[in-house]
Amino acid sequence: MRNVNFFIKRLKNNKGLTLVEAVVAIAMIGIVSLGMTTLFFSLSKTSKMSEAQLKQNAICRVIKENVVISARTGDYIYGAGTNKKVSNVSSTENLDVVDRSGNEYPEYVFNLEKLTEEIGFGDVNKKVKKYKITLKNNSGVILTEFITEIYH
Repeated sequence: MRNVNFFIKRLKNNKGLTLVEAVVAIAMIGIVSLGMTTLFFSLSKTSKMSEAQLKQNAICRVIKENVVISARTGDYIYGAGTNKKVSNVSSTENLDVVDRSGNEYPEYVFNLEKLTEEIGFGDVNKKVKKYKITLKNNSGVILTEFITEIYH
């Protein structure tokens, strides 16, 4: 009970805060706000990296779709700025990236390399081809590489 009375007397004191109490309160607010600011900057950086990764994954899907359709139909690689057909390619570089709706992605190019000859599996009429796709930016920096298998 003695401790409670001490705090009640302390609260009834109308003299205000001491200088030490004010400095400690300001320091605590500063530490908390510094932590929050660091957290917000970190989240912002992570968000930008995630957005870039999502765009890169979408570009990879566009390229894969164009390569697979070209391999299955025997058509030219859609929007690649070339008259190359996947079935005739052993290796080609710096192809343009365009999706099937005509949207261009001028900041990216890709290389296409045939990895193996046709390999039969199970049914004699079914074949599989493997292609290595290398996504690069216009500066030539490799962003990602992946292999796609095309079944006929």
